[in-house]
Amino acid sequence: WSYMVMVVRYLEDGTPDHSFGTNGHVFVEPIAYEKYGHVAVDLQDDGKIITSVAMLNLVDQGFVMFRFNANVTLDDSFGTNGKVKTDFGFVNGASAMALKCQDDGKIVVAGGNSITGITARYLTDGTLDTGFGDNGITLEDHFHWRSVLIQPDGKMVVGGSAIDTLIWYVNFALARYNEDGSLDASFGADGRVMTGLPQNNIYGNCLITREDEKFILAGSSYGGGSVTVNDDFDVVLAGYHSDGSLDNSFATDGIAVLDAGSAADVANSVAAGSNDRLFLGGYVHVNSNMNRNVVMGLNAGGAFDTTFSSNGISTIQESSVDFASTFTSVNDLQMLAAGSADGTLSMVKYNNVEELDYLYGRNGIVKTKIK
Repeated sequence: WSYMVMVVRYLEDGTPDHSFGTNGHVFVEPIAYEKYGHVAVDLQDDGKIITSVAMLNLVDQGFVMFRFNANVTLDDSFGTNGKVKTDFGFVNGASAMALKCQDDGKIVVAGGNSITGITARYLTDGTLDTGFGDNGITLEDHFHWRSVLIQPDGKMVVGGSAIDTLIWYVNFALARYNEDGSLDASFGADGRVMTGLPQNNIYGNCLITREDEKFILAGSSYGGGSVTVNDDFDVVLAGYHSDGSLDNSFATDGIAVLDAGSAADVANSVAAGSNDRLFLGGYVHVNSNMNRNVVMGLNAGGAFDTTFSSNGISTIQESSVDFASTFTSVNDLQMLAAGSADGTLSMVKYNNVEELDYLYGRNGIVKTKIK
C-alpha cells in the first residue's frame, strides 16, 4: 500500500483549479517506509497551505507537517524541504487530528493516541515553540484530542475524548491552555472538563464556538444515551459556557442525543448558522457494506430543524461508502460538506441551507477520483 498526502483546490463552481499543481492536484509521496493518514489542513494569511498528518508505520510514528507555497511547491523555509516531523516515542502511534494557525503565524496541532492527548505548537519555521508547554508539547494522560480552537485572547481549547478511570467509560473532554501551554485554572476543573452519559461511551469529534462565546462539542455515543447499553451509535452534542460548565439552556441539561434512524449515526464535523442553528456532517450506517454521507440541521436548542430537508436530515445517495469529515459554512446561506467515498474525494454544496445547489458540480455534488 502507498500512503501519500493529496491537496486539491476547486473553483467556486466545483471544477478543479487547473492553475493549482497538476490539474488541480498536488501529491506528496512518502519517504521510504513512511505511511501517512489523518490529514488536517489550514490556510495561512500569506496564502501558504499547511497540512498535518499522522505517521502510520510501526517504526517511526508521530506528527508530520507539510507547508506549500501559494504556487503549491513545498516551502523550503519550513522544516527540511517543506516537511516537519515530530516523533513522540509512542509505541502505539500518534495521530495529528486538528491544526490551527495563530494570528502571529505559530501553528497549533492537536491529536494523540488511545491513551495520551497531545498538543504541540510550532514557530513559523516549523521548529517546536519552546515557550509553550514542555519544549513545545503538552501531554494529557487518558485523553485524545480531535479538534482545536484559538480564542481571540490567544488561549487554546482542545476537544475530544477521555477515559474516566473510575468507571472506565469514554467521556467527552475539553481542555483550555494559556498561551504558555499551562492549563487554564479558570476553565472546568484545573483546566479540563469531562462529560459523560450513564453506561455509555461518548466520543467527541468536533468543536466550535458560538456567537456568545459558548462551545459546542459534537460526536457520537455507543449505547444511544440510555442506561441500557445497546449496539447503536447515536449523535451527541454538549453545550458549554465559556468557563467549561455545561450550558443547561441547551437541549436537556446541556446534552442532546439524536437518533438519525440507523444503527450507527456519527457526527464528524460541525458548523454554525444564523440564529444559533447548527449543522453536522457525518454518516449513517445502511448495512454491513454501506454507509451514507449525511448532513443534519439542528435548531438552537439542539433538536432536528425541520426547515432543513423536511426532517432535519439530508442523506446523499451518491455512492456506497461516504464519510463527511469536513463541514464548512460558506456564508449564511451556503454550506459545503467534504469527505471521502469509495476512494474518491466528495464535496456537496447546499444552497439556502435547505437543498442541494444544482449549479455546483453535478447536481450539487463534486467527486474527484484518487489515483
